Amino acid sequence: MKDSNAIYSVDLSSEDYSFNVVNSSTSSDYIDNSDDLSVYYADENGNPVEAFSIEEALSGSEGDSGIAAYSADSRSARKNVRVIALDAGHGGSDPGAQGNGKSEADLTWKIVSACKTKLENYGFKVILAREQSGSYGSSDFLYRVQRCVNQGAQAYISFHINSGSSAAHGAEVYSPTVNGADYTQVSYELAQKVQNNLVALGLTNRGVFQMQVGDEFAVIRCAREAGIPGILIEHGFISNWGDANKYFSDAGCKRLGEADADAIIAQFPKSSWLDYSSVFDADYYLNKYPDVNEWANGSKDRALDHFVNYGMSEGRRGSEAFDVQSYYNEYPDLRAAFGTDLASYYSHYLMYGKKEGRHATGCSKLKGPATKAGGVDYAPVYDPEYYLSRNGDVEKAFTKSTYGGVTMVDDSAVLRHFINYGMSEGRRGSEAFDVYSYKTRYLDLRKAYGSNLKAYYCHYLEYGMKEHRNGSSMTGFEGYIMSSSFTSYEDAAAHYSRTVGKQTYPTSVYKSKGSASIDEFCKILYEEASFEGVCPEVLYAQVMKETGYLRFGNLVQANQCNFGGVGATGPGNPGYTFSSVREGLRVQTQHLKAYATTEPLNNPCIDPRFNLVSRGCAPKTTDLNGRWAVPGKGYGEGLNAIVLDVLCM
Repeated sequence: MKDSNAIYSVDLSSEDYSFNVVNSSTSSDYIDNSDDLSVYYADENGNPVEAFSIEEALSGSEGDSGIAAYSADSRSARKNVRVIALDAGHGGSDPGAQGNGKSEADLTWKIVSACKTKLENYGFKVILAREQSGSYGSSDFLYRVQRCVNQGAQAYISFHINSGSSAAHGAEVYSPTVNGADYTQVSYELAQKVQNNLVALGLTNRGVFQMQVGDEFAVIRCAREAGIPGILIEHGFISNWGDANKYFSDAGCKRLGEADADAIIAQFPKSSWLDYSSVFDADYYLNKYPDVNEWANGSKDRALDHFVNYGMSEGRRGSEAFDVQSYYNEYPDLRAAFGTDLASYYSHYLMYGKKEGRHATGCSKLKGPATKAGGVDYAPVYDPEYYLSRNGDVEKAFTKSTYGGVTMVDDSAVLRHFINYGMSEGRRGSEAFDVYSYKTRYLDLRKAYGSNLKAYYCHYLEYGMKEHRNGSSMTGFEGYIMSSSFTSYEDAAAHYSRTVGKQTYPTSVYKSKGSASIDEFCKILYEEASFEGVCPEVLYAQVMKETGYLRFGNLVQANQCNFGGVGATGPGNPGYTFSSVREGLRVQTQHLKAYATTEPLNNPCIDPRFNLVSRGCAPKTTDLNGRWAVPGKGYGEGLNAIVLDVLCM
């Protein structure tokens, strides 16, 4: 080969040279006046590389805007490789090596043409790194690979004819050193196949050479840095009469090109290709993912390359017709087989699922999650979706979300957590079973198991269902204001202490008003509510919501004993003042009853605004929205949340 394409370092420190460092913001005037400049950029390893122009140097230094986001080592260099770049190493003003009346540029073009024809007939898309004629700069070999990659090339083959002494003869092929990355291994395998085919034509076997990093031909290095297979072929010696006579005629060049094509086909056979049309639509993919569109520069071939090598593993959606999240959710047999390997779900649908009539979309919830372990079916007390929704720590530990937005749940691990920890900790596993209610209902079980919460779960599974015991929640609370109590005043007092601390209670204010402690306060509250048939938990919730757990701080002050803000309308009008805690709670109870029902009061009416209420207009707490509180959005829901919190004590 006439030109080795090697890059040499020259020490200019003692010469009369000046240097300027520029970046992408360099003005166009500077670029326009750069005809006499030598231009370099630093590659990814910090090495200086000469560029043909400032524009190319800037492009080379910044790289393709999206490539850095995708690891070359993570892509597959074996599957779905259908776009091949062929590089006739010389041409135009660069004739290459000369000998025996022949030109390297002419010969490599003929070989490339024959190879291209056979590859295209097989079904490959072929990209030419350069045309037969045209003006290419002396440094063009630095940019050929990237030009082809930008057009979607997935493998790069550079064609050359060797030159040396008249006695030297035979073929040799160069590849990068195999370093563990798939594309370097594939490069070497392809080089071996090409060499075997050339030797089969009669060329002397000079071997396949793995080039060391730092001592590579430029196109080998550039292909390696782009993360695609790349080789360079020397098809014999132009300086040897025997090689030239036997292999460099038009017919000989055709045989060489077809031998190269056969090797490429053997390395990337159609059996490694899949028809992705049922899961991939390039227009959809490019539109959905702007980062891919930028990286692919709008190329549909590059979009498919990204989808196959990155998108499927990331769980990106390739088309409207196939939703990998749905496919993952619907089929527990696939989850058992593939786990979190999302690419396998796409491949399964392509090869088997579609033929089997499996659904490609429409399943938003996990179907058939694990509920059995050790021969026990925990489904009566365990619903994984419910368990995850109520336990953020478990969800965080066993749920994985991909870049493409797919959520994967290790349902077996979630079940193990429930069995090994959740049951003992009293975590609720499903809407259907409440371990605390089960414990409360049955005195015999409390005597047997005490505080061993897991034992209650196990009893229900083994005996309780057969005995028709009730494992549902005892609350029965559905938001109705008129209801008997579900808890005791001690539970409410405990809730207050747990929420804001027992010391928060304003003893100094209420001791003289008949309630020296939160326990006394809640006892009075439950008595007043129960006497009128008002749900004590609702009254408690409203008192705490209206007063900030008896801390007040707004219009109404603690010494008013006005726990519902009765009559408070704004600045300067803080509402009524009542003489004692009991009186204040009785007024509020009566006011609630006025909203909730048309039934008469059991105590004499002391609510000054009782007759101003449209009786029975708000039977449920949520009906108080916009009535007791204005505008009141979420008011009743807030009360319910406090009630339910008390019931869980």
